[in-house]
Amino acid sequence: MAGRLPQMNSVLAATSQNARRMWFAWVLRSSACLHGLAGFFMLFVLVHVLRGDWLMRTQFVVQNEWLVTVSWSSMLLSSLGLVCSFGILTFALNKQFRFILHWAWLIQLIGSSALALHYVIQMVLYPALMKYFVHMPTSALLSHINEWDDLLSHLATVFAPSCLAIGGFIYTAAMFYTPGFSRWLSWWSLLVWSLLLAGSVVVHWSLSTFSVLLGLTLACYVPWLWKAAKELMLSCSR
Repeated sequence: MAGRLPQMNSVLAATSQNARRMWFAWVLRSSACLHGLAGFFMLFVLVHVLRGDWLMRTQFVVQNEWLVTVSWSSMLLSSLGLVCSFGILTFALNKQFRFILHWAWLIQLIGSSALALHYVIQMVLYPALMKYFVHMPTSALLSHINEWDDLLSHLATVFAPSCLAIGGFIYTAAMFYTPGFSRWLSWWSLLVWSLLLAGSVVVHWSLSTFSVLLGLTLACYVPWLWKAAKELMLSCSR
């Protein structure tokens, strides 16, 4: 009986670990779906909010306020999914890197919080300012909106992507030394964060190039996250 206790404890520990990894995998897949949904809204809705002259942008927001709010809400949920995904990877990767991964997660949290702030302002402040501008257009109000636009643009195109890329590089380094994560998946992760960092650099010279790199980043990140969840599930069945 005494000899069976350690064996039973090890079986229970393995079962608990497998259950946790399965839960981790489903969270990663849910996050991938949120990012895919956010990408859809970005491509077909928010592109009309962020590009073009102020008159066209204002008319689109005023006429499609509900759709724009839903779109920004999906972006807000995707930023929350990003934080959850890397919080999970903090515990799923090699334990030897746990301390540095906590710092990487904090960097990711700062970047995601900056994006969340951007989305909340776009949902709450901008529609009110644009409605006010439609009814009482003044140069002072337009100047005020432009100042907010410049601030949010730097927040969303330089600061937040840089934070996410730096944190992503640290996680990628830990992936290379984590059993259960394939080498090609680690190299894939390196590609994702390299594209994002490149976008935050070239945005000073070309906004269109930044948009292309951001689209490539999202197109690579969503299937990468799905495959990472699959590898977690496979590790449970071994």
